Amino acid sequence: MYLKKKTEANGDVYLSVMEKYYDRSKKATRERTVEGIGHLNTLK
Repeated sequence: MYLKKKTEANGDVYLSVMEKYYDRSKKATRERTVEGIGHLNTLK
């Protein structure tokens, strides 16, 4: 698991907890959002 920072078009930063996993049917590494934390400016 890791923390992902996504910068939106208006400059806000959104934080999410992400998880990587192996999808056997597609034989590829995928990622999914475990929990959306929220916008960084509201957390401060």
